[in-house]
Amino acid sequence: MSRGRVAICALVAMFTFAAQAAPALAKKEYKREFEASGPSVKLETRSVGTEFLWVFPIEEHKAVKVKCAGVEHGPGEITTTENKTQSFKVKVTYAQCKTKGQKGGHEEVTVSPIEWEFHANGTASVLNEAKFKLFQPGICTIILTPGQTVGQEEVEEGKKGPENYRQIGKSPPEGLPEVEVKTKVRTHEEGEEDGIEFEGEGSLCETGEFKLEGGKLKGNMIVSAKAKETWIGFKEELLPPPPKM
Repeated sequence: MSRGRVAICALVAMFTFAAQAAPALAKKEYKREFEASGPSVKLETRSVGTEFLWVFPIEEHKAVKVKCAGVEHGPGEITTTENKTQSFKVKVTYAQCKTKGQKGGHEEVTVSPIEWEFHANGTASVLNEAKFKLFQPGICTIILTPGQTVGQEEVEEGKKGPENYRQIGKSPPEGLPEVEVKTKVRTHEEGEEDGIEFEGEGSLCETGEFKLEGGKLKGNMIVSAKAKETWIGFKEELLPPPPKM
Protein backbone atom coordinates (compact mmCIF):
# COMPACT_ATOMS: atom_id res chain seq x y z
CA MET A 1 0.00 0.00 0.00
CA SER A 2 1.35 3.43 -0.92
CA ARG A 3 2.22 6.00 1.74
CA GLY A 4 -0.59 8.24 0.48
CA ARG A 5 -3.18 5.50 0.97
CA VAL A 6 -1.81 4.70 4.42
CA ALA A 7 -2.14 8.37 5.41
CA ILE A 8 -5.70 8.56 4.07
CA CYS A 9 -6.69 5.37 5.90
CA ALA A 10 -5.20 6.75 9.11
CA LEU A 11 -7.16 9.98 8.77
CA VAL A 12 -10.40 8.09 8.10
CA ALA A 13 -9.80 5.91 11.15
CA MET A 14 -9.05 8.97 13.30
CA PHE A 15 -12.24 10.82 12.25
CA THR A 16 -14.32 7.65 12.67
CA PHE A 17 -12.99 7.15 16.20
CA ALA A 18 -13.61 10.82 17.04
CA ALA A 19 -17.19 10.62 15.78
CA GLN A 20 -17.82 7.50 17.85
CA ALA A 21 -16.17 8.96 20.95
CA ALA A 22 -17.87 12.38 20.77
CA PRO A 23 -21.17 11.31 22.37
CA ALA A 24 -19.24 9.82 25.27
CA LEU A 25 -17.57 13.12 26.14
CA ALA A 26 -18.89 14.40 29.44
CA LYS A 27 -20.74 17.70 29.43
CA LYS A 28 -19.21 20.35 31.66
CA GLU A 29 -21.27 20.83 34.81
CA TYR A 30 -21.17 23.94 36.98
CA LYS A 31 -22.25 24.72 40.50
CA ARG A 32 -23.68 28.24 40.65
CA GLU A 33 -24.93 30.02 43.77
CA PHE A 34 -25.37 33.42 45.33
CA GLU A 35 -23.68 34.29 48.60
CA ALA A 36 -24.41 36.98 51.17
CA SER A 37 -23.04 38.28 54.46
CA GLY A 38 -25.99 37.11 56.56
CA PRO A 39 -29.25 35.16 56.67
CA SER A 40 -31.22 38.16 55.39
CA VAL A 41 -29.63 41.11 53.56
CA LYS A 42 -31.49 44.10 52.11
CA LEU A 43 -30.50 44.91 48.52
CA GLU A 44 -30.57 47.82 46.11
CA THR A 45 -29.96 48.02 42.36
CA ARG A 46 -28.57 50.55 39.91
CA SER A 47 -28.05 50.55 36.15
CA VAL A 48 -24.66 50.08 34.51
CA GLY A 49 -24.34 52.89 32.01
CA THR A 50 -26.50 51.14 29.40
CA GLU A 51 -30.13 51.57 28.49
CA PHE A 52 -32.71 48.89 29.03
CA LEU A 53 -34.20 47.99 25.67
CA TRP A 54 -37.59 46.30 25.47
CA VAL A 55 -38.94 45.16 22.10
CA PHE A 56 -42.44 43.69 22.01
CA PRO A 57 -43.54 42.05 18.73
CA ILE A 58 -47.22 42.83 18.25
CA GLU A 59 -47.74 41.59 14.69
CA GLU A 60 -45.57 39.75 12.21
CA HIS A 61 -42.48 41.90 11.45
CA LYS A 62 -43.89 44.72 13.59
CA ALA A 63 -43.18 45.68 17.18
CA VAL A 64 -43.27 48.33 19.87
CA LYS A 65 -39.81 49.40 21.01
CA VAL A 66 -39.31 50.91 24.48
CA LYS A 67 -36.04 52.34 25.79
CA CYS A 68 -35.52 53.08 29.48
CA ALA A 69 -32.56 55.21 30.59
CA GLY A 70 -31.86 52.99 33.58
CA VAL A 71 -33.05 51.92 37.01
CA GLU A 72 -34.51 54.62 39.26
CA HIS A 73 -34.49 52.47 42.37
CA GLY A 74 -34.74 48.78 43.05
CA PRO A 75 -35.11 47.51 46.62
CA GLY A 76 -34.78 43.79 47.25
CA GLU A 77 -33.77 41.06 49.66
CA ILE A 78 -31.67 37.92 49.67
CA THR A 79 -32.38 35.18 52.21
CA THR A 80 -29.68 32.56 52.74
CA THR A 81 -28.97 29.31 54.53
CA GLU A 82 -25.39 29.24 55.81
CA ASN A 83 -24.84 32.37 53.69
CA LYS A 84 -25.74 30.63 50.42
CA THR A 85 -28.86 30.54 48.24
CA GLN A 86 -30.09 29.88 44.71
CA SER A 87 -32.14 33.08 44.25
CA PHE A 88 -32.89 36.63 45.38
CA LYS A 89 -35.71 39.12 44.75
CA VAL A 90 -35.67 42.75 43.65
CA LYS A 91 -38.41 45.22 42.74
CA VAL A 92 -37.13 47.24 39.79
CA THR A 93 -38.47 50.63 38.71
CA TYR A 94 -37.28 51.59 35.23
CA ALA A 95 -36.63 55.30 34.65
CA GLN A 96 -37.19 57.69 31.73
CA CYS A 97 -38.87 55.21 29.41
CA LYS A 98 -39.84 56.24 25.87
CA THR A 99 -41.14 54.50 22.80
CA LYS A 100 -39.55 55.25 19.44
CA GLY A 101 -40.80 54.78 15.88
CA GLN A 102 -38.74 54.34 12.73
CA LYS A 103 -39.18 58.01 11.83
CA GLY A 104 -37.74 59.16 15.15
CA GLY A 105 -40.97 60.01 16.97
CA HIS A 106 -40.82 59.59 20.74
CA GLU A 107 -43.64 59.00 23.19
CA GLU A 108 -43.21 58.80 26.95
CA VAL A 109 -44.18 55.51 28.55
CA THR A 110 -45.01 54.77 32.18
CA VAL A 111 -43.70 51.41 33.36
CA SER A 112 -44.99 49.98 36.62
CA PRO A 113 -42.39 48.37 38.92
CA ILE A 114 -41.46 44.80 38.02
CA GLU A 115 -40.79 42.28 40.78
CA TRP A 116 -38.02 39.96 39.61
CA GLU A 117 -36.68 36.81 41.19
CA PHE A 118 -33.23 35.99 39.81
CA HIS A 119 -32.03 32.39 39.96
CA ALA A 120 -28.40 31.23 40.01
CA ASN A 121 -29.00 28.78 37.14
CA GLY A 122 -29.61 31.69 34.76
CA THR A 123 -33.41 31.83 34.81
CA ALA A 124 -35.58 34.69 36.08
CA SER A 125 -39.18 34.90 37.30
CA VAL A 126 -41.66 37.76 36.84
CA LEU A 127 -43.63 37.78 40.09
CA ASN A 128 -46.21 40.52 39.49
CA GLU A 129 -48.38 41.91 36.70
CA ALA A 130 -46.41 44.79 35.17
CA LYS A 131 -47.71 47.34 32.67
CA PHE A 132 -46.08 49.49 29.98
CA LYS A 133 -48.55 52.30 29.29
CA LEU A 134 -48.38 55.30 26.96
CA PHE A 135 -49.61 58.58 28.42
CA GLN A 136 -52.48 58.87 25.93
CA PRO A 137 -55.27 56.53 27.02
CA GLY A 138 -56.27 53.75 24.69
CA ILE A 139 -53.10 53.91 22.57
CA CYS A 140 -51.21 50.90 23.91
CA THR A 141 -50.76 49.01 27.15
CA ILE A 142 -48.38 46.07 27.29
CA ILE A 143 -48.98 43.70 30.21
CA LEU A 144 -46.38 41.21 31.42
CA THR A 145 -47.88 37.93 32.58
CA PRO A 146 -47.16 37.35 36.30
CA GLY A 147 -45.85 34.08 37.71
CA GLN A 148 -43.69 33.11 34.73
CA THR A 149 -40.12 31.80 34.80
CA VAL A 150 -38.04 32.75 31.79
CA GLY A 151 -35.20 30.65 30.39
CA GLN A 152 -36.19 27.26 31.78
CA GLU A 153 -36.03 25.72 28.31
CA GLU A 154 -32.38 26.66 27.85
CA VAL A 155 -31.41 25.37 31.29
CA GLU A 156 -33.18 22.05 30.76
CA GLU A 157 -31.23 21.58 27.52
CA GLY A 158 -27.97 22.12 29.36
CA LYS A 159 -27.39 25.67 28.11
CA LYS A 160 -27.12 28.89 30.08
CA GLY A 161 -30.29 30.80 30.76
CA PRO A 162 -30.89 34.43 29.69
CA GLU A 163 -29.47 35.90 32.93
CA ASN A 164 -25.71 36.08 33.27
CA TYR A 165 -24.21 36.86 36.70
CA ARG A 166 -20.74 38.07 37.60
CA GLN A 167 -19.26 39.04 40.95
CA ILE A 168 -17.64 42.46 41.04
CA GLY A 169 -15.08 43.06 43.76
CA LYS A 170 -13.39 40.75 46.24
CA SER A 171 -15.03 38.89 49.09
CA PRO A 172 -14.35 39.84 52.71
CA PRO A 173 -12.03 40.64 54.31
CA GLU A 174 -10.50 42.17 51.16
CA GLY A 175 -13.71 43.90 50.03
CA LEU A 176 -17.50 44.00 49.80
CA PRO A 177 -18.56 42.39 46.50
CA GLU A 178 -21.56 43.19 44.30
CA VAL A 179 -23.32 41.19 41.59
CA GLU A 180 -23.71 42.31 37.99
CA VAL A 181 -26.89 41.04 36.33
CA LYS A 182 -26.63 40.97 32.55
CA THR A 183 -30.00 40.33 30.93
CA LYS A 184 -30.67 39.14 27.40
CA VAL A 185 -34.20 37.78 27.21
CA ARG A 186 -36.64 37.25 24.34
CA THR A 187 -40.21 38.55 24.51
CA HIS A 188 -43.15 36.64 23.04
CA GLU A 189 -46.88 37.11 22.96
CA GLU A 190 -48.91 35.22 25.55
CA GLY A 191 -49.02 31.47 25.03
CA GLU A 192 -45.61 31.15 23.36
CA GLU A 193 -42.51 29.65 24.96
CA ASP A 194 -38.88 30.57 25.47
CA GLY A 195 -39.31 34.17 26.56
CA ILE A 196 -41.20 36.78 28.57
CA GLU A 197 -44.90 36.45 27.85
CA PHE A 198 -47.07 39.54 27.44
CA GLU A 199 -50.35 40.70 25.97
CA GLY A 200 -51.12 44.02 24.29
CA GLU A 201 -54.18 46.23 24.56
CA GLY A 202 -55.12 49.40 22.64
CA SER A 203 -55.23 50.64 19.06
CA LEU A 204 -51.46 51.00 18.52
CA CYS A 205 -50.74 47.47 19.72
CA GLU A 206 -53.48 46.11 17.48
CA THR A 207 -52.45 47.91 14.28
CA GLY A 208 -48.69 47.51 14.79
CA GLU A 209 -47.92 51.06 13.63
CA PHE A 210 -44.27 50.71 14.66
CA LYS A 211 -42.23 48.57 12.29
CA LEU A 212 -39.17 47.39 14.22
CA GLU A 213 -37.50 44.06 14.74
CA GLY A 214 -38.34 42.36 18.03
CA GLY A 215 -38.64 41.04 20.60
CA LYS A 216 -36.12 41.22 23.37
CA LEU A 217 -35.12 42.70 26.69
CA LYS A 218 -31.52 43.76 27.11
CA GLY A 219 -29.82 45.64 29.94
CA ASN A 220 -27.32 45.45 32.78
CA MET A 221 -27.58 46.40 36.43
CA ILE A 222 -25.62 46.06 39.65
CA VAL A 223 -27.11 44.51 42.79
CA SER A 224 -25.46 45.47 46.06
CA ALA A 225 -26.21 45.33 49.77
CA LYS A 226 -28.01 48.36 51.17
CA ALA A 227 -26.32 48.56 54.58
CA LYS A 228 -22.63 49.08 55.25
CA GLU A 229 -20.49 46.01 55.92
CA THR A 230 -23.04 43.72 54.23
CA TRP A 231 -22.57 42.24 50.79
CA ILE A 232 -23.88 39.96 48.03
CA GLY A 233 -21.73 37.79 45.77
CA PHE A 234 -21.92 35.10 43.11
CA LYS A 235 -19.85 31.96 42.79
CA GLU A 236 -19.48 29.66 39.80
CA GLU A 237 -17.49 26.44 40.19
CA LEU A 238 -16.66 23.84 37.52
CA LEU A 239 -17.49 20.45 38.99
CA PRO A 240 -15.11 17.51 38.52
CA PRO A 241 -16.17 14.98 35.85
CA PRO A 242 -17.99 11.88 37.07
CA PRO A 243 -15.85 8.78 37.66
CA LYS A 244 -15.41 6.51 34.66
CA MET A 245 -17.49 3.36 34.72
